[in-house]
Amino acid sequence: MYEIDTTPLTTATYVRLAVGISTGEADNNEDLAQDKYLDGDGFGSTDVIGAQHIVSFTGHRVVGNVAQDYIAAMKLELGDARKTHLRYTDAGGKPDFRRGYAREHQGWRGDAGAKKDFTFEAHFNGKPTYTAHTAATALTATVAAGAATGTTSFTASPTSPNTPFLQARAVSLGTVYGSQYVAGDIAYTSGNDIVAAVGQYLQMFEINAYGRVVKFTEHLL
Repeated sequence: MYEIDTTPLTTATYVRLAVGISTGEADNNEDLAQDKYLDGDGFGSTDVIGAQHIVSFTGHRVVGNVAQDYIAAMKLELGDARKTHLRYTDAGGKPDFRRGYAREHQGWRGDAGAKKDFTFEAHFNGKPTYTAHTAATALTATVAAGAATGTTSFTASPTSPNTPFLQARAVSLGTVYGSQYVAGDIAYTSGNDIVAAVGQYLQMFEINAYGRVVKFTEHLL
């Protein structure tokens, strides 16, 4: 998941970079030293002696989308006015923070009867900074017997617009990280009956609009 900081000169405001974006391809743009030495019997060796991380984005222009509008507005800017931050969070919830500039080159063109292309590159200044993922905040939930035999239920009050999800498994999930993507969870209405058996782990999530974990708790039935 890519997010761009739309207020880089003040407190960061990260906005998801996704609407209208089809691809985001990363490249280290590496500088290589390729040399042959007498002890190599005619074979060479390669050393990576430099790099600059670049991500190339392609898609279609969506006017009114906060992330796209912010990038499009940089078109004629120079220096620090072209710089911002980009954050990438993998499926395990591990964020990668990067400082650089957006090189926006969408152009003012388009074919008749076709959507307007939107392409730009993000070039990063210096080595990306990786931040260790942290455990999701504990979800406060109350587990109780359900109304029907063989069921249970839980009540929780997720922060709007987040929603509660759950799953019942035979094994514990262990540590669940903030912003982690969890497959197999199902939407849940707080207080509804859940079919579950003694010995199962009831895993309760608060999920944001991007399908990422905000809060989590687990209860052994």
